[in-house]
Amino acid sequence: MAANTNAVVFEKKLDEKFPIPESGYTDQDFDDITFCLERIPKWKEYRNTPRIFALLRHLNELDNLNSFANLSDSIFPIDMYRLPKDLGPGFKLRFRDSQGLVCDKSDAVQLIGKRKHMNFEEAPACLIEEKILARGPLSTVQKVSCTLDLNLYVRKQYERKQFVAEDSQVRQHFENEVQNMKGIVHRHCVELVRALQIASSWITVLIQAISPMQVASYTDPDFYAFVMSPCADDILTTYLDAAASDEGKKSYLPQFFGCLAQALLFIHNSGYRHRDIKSENILVHKNQPFFTDFDSSINWAVTKRSTTTKDHRHTERWAAPEVGQIRFRKRNEEQGKANTKSDVFSLGCVFLEIITVIKSRSVKQLEDRFEDEEMFFRLNLSVIAVWIKELREIRTDRRHDKVLDWIPFMLKENLADRWTAAALVEETYKEAHREYFSCKKCSGENKYKTATGWYPSIKFNNNHN
Repeated sequence: MAANTNAVVFEKKLDEKFPIPESGYTDQDFDDITFCLERIPKWKEYRNTPRIFALLRHLNELDNLNSFANLSDSIFPIDMYRLPKDLGPGFKLRFRDSQGLVCDKSDAVQLIGKRKHMNFEEAPACLIEEKILARGPLSTVQKVSCTLDLNLYVRKQYERKQFVAEDSQVRQHFENEVQNMKGIVHRHCVELVRALQIASSWITVLIQAISPMQVASYTDPDFYAFVMSPCADDILTTYLDAAASDEGKKSYLPQFFGCLAQALLFIHNSGYRHRDIKSENILVHKNQPFFTDFDSSINWAVTKRSTTTKDHRHTERWAAPEVGQIRFRKRNEEQGKANTKSDVFSLGCVFLEIITVIKSRSVKQLEDRFEDEEMFFRLNLSVIAVWIKELREIRTDRRHDKVLDWIPFMLKENLADRWTAAALVEETYKEAHREYFSCKKCSGENKYKTATGWYPSIKFNNNHN
């Protein structure tokens, strides 16, 4: 009886929010609607889509809620072609013409931040593209300048598709990456801009360490996008090309081994697998590396298992043998099972590229040795073994040869024999060469903070699957 009474109270509170005022809703209004929906049993399942619920209620079309069951509030703004196909043209027209009531204005006091995804009727004019850093099949990574605070950021944009089914797939990739980035906060992983606030007389930008709930993402008519910090100078691929003839850049490369190893261990300890590690997905800013591109990542703390047998979007060239076996569906039951060690294989490929440049050889020279046209690392392990032997014969700092000791354990074809990230960190973290193979912050760190607590840096579960 008490539950029913409470529901009635919150239904009355919800009624006070309608109809939507001509000026639209504030963030607090959406928070209030969400609060009420959570406490009304018949509406509870819509608590995560307060904008969709509010607009349908405003239009007296709550009977159509089920048509939006697989959509999220990030769909706004949306044109008629992207709306569910079972809706009539008259409804679609009314929905499209009224959606401004639940969208954010791009000239609002707050552009991006306050821990919320923003929905803009027009693209934010204050973010200006300066350079394309990378292109993928679904997204583009850009360096952008902000005309309001005169700072640089990295923006990743997913181009929206015209029809609802295709657009839903793109949106899922976008939402997956944003969600993953909320849970992976490390000094060597890109982070989402904490807040970018705008007013006529003041501007504040906060891009320090963020909590998992703070996000800088938005939707406009053409893109799903988010803004990242720091603004990278390069991706690792181009940085290695430059380091071949720049001794200054080359001198920083040994630190990349320890820093990336520790970042990967943090990712795994936080319950995630990256699943698409490659030199193109590592940004370099002020001679420091940063993992990026988490849209392929999986949170195995949620799925309760880190081993997968399903195909996923990844880059074949750096993929581990078991990942390729998933793709090509080998018959052996023991094949085609990927886990956190699959990330270690991909990082081993990146390590090989880095140590090749340190040893005054080029990645192109390594590629020329590969015996397959696609240049898959996993299909050239015997070639790599010979290459490592040749690199040993090139005299440089003796500590460089330690990396050549690690790589074969990272590139083991058999998953059971391959190192975990914890085993790799234990090697890079040894007192004799800790400072050489890590930046000052990483070399001085003796424990990691993960989503579930504090753990010693090299004593955490060394048997990740």
